[in-house]
Amino acid sequence: MSFPRYPKYKDSGVEWLGEVPEHWQVKRLRFVAELNPSKSEIGDLDRETLVSFLPMEAIGDDGSLNLDRERTLGEVETGYTYFRDGDVTVAKITPCFENGKGALMRGLVNGIGFGTTELIVARPRTGEVIGTYLHYLFISADFRCLGESHMYGAGGQKRVPDAFVRDFASAFPPIVEQRLITSFLDRETAKIDALIAEQQRLIELLKEKRQAVISHAVTKGLNPDAPMKNSGIEWLGEVPRHWETTKLKHATTLIVDCPHETPIYSENGMYLVVRTADLDEGRVDDSQMFRVSEAEYHIRIRQGFCTRISLHHLGISR
Repeated sequence: MSFPRYPKYKDSGVEWLGEVPEHWQVKRLRFVAELNPSKSEIGDLDRETLVSFLPMEAIGDDGSLNLDRERTLGEVETGYTYFRDGDVTVAKITPCFENGKGALMRGLVNGIGFGTTELIVARPRTGEVIGTYLHYLFISADFRCLGESHMYGAGGQKRVPDAFVRDFASAFPPIVEQRLITSFLDRETAKIDALIAEQQRLIELLKEKRQAVISHAVTKGLNPDAPMKNSGIEWLGEVPRHWETTKLKHATTLIVDCPHETPIYSENGMYLVVRTADLDEGRVDDSQMFRVSEAEYHIRIRQGFCTRISLHHLGISR
């Protein structure tokens, strides 16, 4: 998608941002929004006041909110993050941050909410930025990529520091223009979301068709005019008259059920382990397969641990 150019541009002085329209103002976020407002501002409210409660799973990657949960103020005022209608939140822990979790808070019970401590809250300053514009900035690829590079911690506990958000510099157009931009984004993203939903429905229908084609081929055959007979099996119904019905154990050389426990993996082992994670739509992906030693391999396949049914009419050797 191409956009019309502004009459004049200027160097923003921010490396990732480059040139911006001349009349836009470059500011750090701490000058356009208050971060993590103090809950002392609701200190005079009755502790029995109902408020919205949002754990991380109640906040969607698409900015949606599940507002089904309610708590009393007294239940959540300690140990949870405070926000209210109009505040913009962004998840700070991996992988929620990278996935775009965050939302403009709207429709909270009594206008007040508490939630997971893994949120950073930004309250737009009047005349500086509107909530929808700030939310779109937070879910932009540039903000997410830069935030990811500033994460600290290890493994699944990496977080974006509050200081990164506080000192993040961006360009902000006048409020009127912010409203025009967010209205445009609301319309265009809604169209894109509708297209995605339509394609997802098509994918599901194609998956159903795929399964139906497979099921029909292996239970009815390819000849629609073939004489049929009752299989005597309730789920199977009629099958081609010349087909034989038999139990699976009579049509296989070997059926194995190994011990249902995690093996001891060995980085330099000579035997590959096929896990469910390595299977995808009938194919084995060996790119991330684990390994076991020869000793562990023999433990896994030893007689008594596995059920073996040996048949020979398929001509498969052990």
